[in-house]
Amino acid sequence: MQENKLKHTVIDKLQSKGVTVVDPDSTFISPDASIGRDSVINPSTYIYGKTKVGAECIIGPNVYVENSVIKKGVVVRFSSYLNNCFI
Repeated sequence: MQENKLKHTVIDKLQSKGVTVVDPDSTFISPDASIGRDSVINPSTYIYGKTKVGAECIIGPNVYVENSVIKKGVVVRFSSYLNNCFI
């Protein structure tokens, strides 16, 4: 239960800063991650570690990202796996 509350707290904070999370119930975003304004996070997306997603990105659905940097305007499509990447 505690993990679910933290998960929604992180997502609520991002949404208040202009990030769209299409399905918060199927999405996990680490509290250490940062996501830029006007980015869209699609369902079943997992963003772990100190990942940095720039503004105006589209991530997912079904994407796993860990400790990576995704610059402004990048689209990461369906079923991608990124670990320690710079895009």
